[in-house]
Amino acid sequence: MRAFRFSAQAALRVRQRQEQAAELALSQSLGRLHAVEQALAEWKRKRDQTEQQLSALQGRGVQAEELGHYSRHAQYLMQRADEYHAAVELARQEVQERQEEWIEARRRRSVVERLRARQYQRYLAECRRETDRELDEVATSKWWKRGRRAL
Repeated sequence: MRAFRFSAQAALRVRQRQEQAAELALSQSLGRLHAVEQALAEWKRKRDQTEQQLSALQGRGVQAEELGHYSRHAQYLMQRADEYHAAVELARQEVQERQEEWIEARRRRSVVERLRARQYQRYLAECRRETDRELDEVATSKWWKRGRRAL
């Protein structure tokens, strides 16, 4: 009996590579999202710290110049936090897109794998038929040999 050979093996390998590439792209997108979220959290922490310092300074009655400096720094930190919020949203959208691409690549690979499974089942059925044929031939041959001796 000949060995099983999947007619679309090259297509299956291509689909597997596409799925791996999509999975890698998703992983990288998740890494970027995580990095941006960490940067946002750090900026929020700095902003909160600056606002606390500003509140403490206002309570002590410091000079207007120093108060203005802290106020401008707090505004700068708020502006940067807003920019990071936008970056987080963009990163989340990218993750969503990469996840959809990965799911589609998995689906396409799965289609080819199901085709392979069906071809393999047909191959096994053909093997069984061929084995049955060979056994029938052996049995028929033995029957004829036994029958001729009796005559």
